[in-house]
Amino acid sequence: MIPALRAPLHLLAAGLLLAAGLAPAPAKAGPVAPPPGEVVLPTKMCGRFFLVPMIVDGEEDKSLVLLLDTGANHTVIDPDSAYRVTGKHANKGDWVKLKNLSAGPINLGKLQARARNLDHISRALGSAIDGILGFPAFADQLLILDYPSRQVRLGKGRLEEGKDVLALSQGDRTRPWISLDIAGRKRQVLIDSGSGNGLVLYRSNSYTWFNKPLPVRSSMRINRLELREMGRLEAELRFGDVTLLHPLVELTSNTQLMGTAILKNFVLTFDQRNHLMRIRYAGENPIHQPPLLGTGLVFNPKHGGLQVVRVLDGSPADAAGIRKGDTVTAVDGRSVHKRACGSFGQRFTEDDEEVILTVKRRGVAVDITVGIVEIVP
Repeated sequence: MIPALRAPLHLLAAGLLLAAGLAPAPAKAGPVAPPPGEVVLPTKMCGRFFLVPMIVDGEEDKSLVLLLDTGANHTVIDPDSAYRVTGKHANKGDWVKLKNLSAGPINLGKLQARARNLDHISRALGSAIDGILGFPAFADQLLILDYPSRQVRLGKGRLEEGKDVLALSQGDRTRPWISLDIAGRKRQVLIDSGSGNGLVLYRSNSYTWFNKPLPVRSSMRINRLELREMGRLEAELRFGDVTLLHPLVELTSNTQLMGTAILKNFVLTFDQRNHLMRIRYAGENPIHQPPLLGTGLVFNPKHGGLQVVRVLDGSPADAAGIRKGDTVTAVDGRSVHKRACGSFGQRFTEDDEEVILTVKRRGVAVDITVGIVEIVP
C-alpha cells in the first residue's frame, strides 16, 4: 500500500509526472547579460526544455520550432513541417535537407534532419514543435545551457581543465556521456536535455534501496512509450565536485541518462571538439531530491487527453475508482490541452491535499476528487 502522506511541495496537478516535460519549471531568473565572447541563442522555455525558433533559407514563412536535445545524435523533423519548409514530401525515416538554418543572428548553415512523426511529443509537452535539434548541430562551438538563467549561449575557444570539467566518453562522440560514481561503481550516463527525467539507470542487483522501486513513471520516446519503476537509492552519487544524496532513480532497459529534473540546477558547457564538459552548480552541495508526489496514475498523452496506462494499487486514484484505459481530459476544470508547456496552471502548496480530475470512460466524463500522496518518500 502507498502511504497517504500530505504533500508539502509544488507539483503538477495531474498526479504522477510524465517524463516528457510535465513538471514544474525552475523559478524564473532575471535577464542575464552574456559573458564576453558568448552570444545568446534565441530560445523560449517549455517547462524545463529549451525550444529554439528557427527559419529556413532566410524566409520568415519557413519557420520552425525545434526542441534542443543533447541526447539526440541527429536532428529530427516532423514530415508535415518538412513539407511546409521544403515543399517536398518526406516519409518516415527519410533524410531532409534544411538549408541556411538560422536562429536570430546565429546561422547554423545546412543540416540534415530525419523525418519522424512528433505529434505525441507535442502533446506530451503541451506545446507544438516541428522537430528536435540534435547535439551535433553545435559541434564547432561551445554550447552553454544555463538553466538557472533560462538561457542557451554559444561561445568560442576550448574548455580549460578544472575540478568542474569532465571528460566526455570517446566511444560516442555525437552525444555527451559522462562517468558517474555510485557507491564506488562507475556508470556511463548520457547528459540529456531532451529528457524530463532525473537519473535513469539499468537494473542491477548491486543497488541498495532506501525506498524500493515502484511502477510509477512513463517516459515518452520518439517512437514509443516506456513504463518505468522508480525508487530512492541508499547510496550517494558523485560527478565532478557535486554530490547527490540518496538519488531518485528510474530503471530502464534502454539508455542510462541524466535528464532535466537534475540538470535544471546547473550551468552546462559542452566542448565537442575536445570532448569536454563543464558542470557548474551554485546551490547547496550535496543535493537532496524531494519526494515524488502524485495520485497514483501513470499517463500516455493521446489526442483526446492523458490516457491512464497504470493505476498503482492502494493509491488515491485506485481508491477513487480510476482505471487503466480511462482518459483524463481536465485538471481542476482546465483542459489538459491548454496546459501551456506542461504546466497545468495549478501547483500544489503545503495546504493542498486533493485535486479534481475530469475522467472520461466510454464517452462519459465525470469529475473525480483524488488525494495527493508521497509516492516515493
